[in-house]
Amino acid sequence: MIDHISLFFQHPVLSNSLFCFLQFSLNQCPDVITGSIPDSIGDCIDVREIDVSHNALSSTIPSSFGQLRSLSLLGMFENQLSGTIPSALGSLGLLEVLYLDNNSEY
Repeated sequence: MIDHISLFFQHPVLSNSLFCFLQFSLNQCPDVITGSIPDSIGDCIDVREIDVSHNALSSTIPSSFGQLRSLSLLGMFENQLSGTIPSALGSLGLLEVLYLDNNSEY
């Protein structure tokens, strides 16, 4: 397995690409993404949808998700996430869909 999320966010050109403005979906590629979710995900403030379900993410959900003011869908089910759900997600006024089930602790 490859840690695609870390690779993506460590690459300066990719991290400023259209991903930050539209959507990020890797749920059709099960178990491709491993590792933790970087705090830098909060830098993509205009992202509308993130779906990384059916992978092997193993960390907590960073509180920087609270900076994603345009986020309407967050799909992270069937991973290995643990810890508490950040209260910052409650401040996302446009968030309509939140899938966190089938993780280590959710």
